[in-house]
Amino acid sequence: MSLLRTALLLAVVAALAALSAGAASGSRHLMVGLTDHAAALNADPRFFTNVGALNAEVLRVNLYWGGPQGVARRKPANGADPDDPAYDWHRYDRVVLNAARQRVRIAFSIFATPAWANRGRGRNRPPNNLVHLEKFAYAAAARYSGT
Repeated sequence: MSLLRTALLLAVVAALAALSAGAASGSRHLMVGLTDHAAALNADPRFFTNVGALNAEVLRVNLYWGGPQGVARRKPANGADPDDPAYDWHRYDRVVLNAARQRVRIAFSIFATPAWANRGRGRNRPPNNLVHLEKFAYAAAARYSGT
């Protein structure tokens, strides 16, 4: 592909993206939120009281899949089942309950691959099989769905 043709294609894609941006639907208001997973995971109730006093609507917290704070330090038999005995949700349950008392929503970001999922290559490396991550994400979504 020639340089001119590539540039023209990029210009068309950019123009289409700009035109479609106005048509996208979203929230009528901006949600006020914070990111502080360390304070949230330390479970200090004063932290959540302060978040509520700030009128925050959402708190982003890392949901550690693996590592020292990880939910799945050992491989679950059924990764999509939030009740699998390999999962330890207690730290995150506490975060969700403390936030709910202040009417603050939680936005979890899955972080840290467990050693069993990537042959011990490190928490910042992807799993060997993405199905393991998919099943964990499903289990987390099911657990914290509000039902």
